[in-house]
Amino acid sequence: MNIVNDKYNVVDLIAGTGDVGAGELVTISSGTVITASGGESDNTIVGIALEDADATDLVPVAVFEDGAIIESEYDGTGTKKTLTDADIGTVFDVGTSGDDIDLDDTTGGCALCIAYNNDVGLIKFMIPKTFRYL
Repeated sequence: MNIVNDKYNVVDLIAGTGDVGAGELVTISSGTVITASGGESDNTIVGIALEDADATDLVPVAVFEDGAIIESEYDGTGTKKTLTDADIGTVFDVGTSGDDIDLDDTTGGCALCIAYNNDVGLIKFMIPKTFRYL
């Protein structure tokens, strides 16, 4: 995952249990950032980790601002394999690895689809303010 516009600030945060990988969407948990794993709840998503980090290490995170547009691969291995124009405005969930979007999961989703490119398997999305921690 990466942010494709300049709507973010980089902040060093403490990585939590389970380590954090570069390019993973991270959420807040007990004052640390951990990899998002799907089913994120309101006010927990922080941003995208910019480097790998072990638990208790500082990790630079691109923290979303209003208007941040994120680009990610999507998991097209389930029932839904591609996106259509009808999916614009649909809110999908993050995959369990934190680095892709699960097209089969719209329950508790946090990734508002604004564009896609099926030729290369990418989705562009925004995180609604209600899901963002900061």
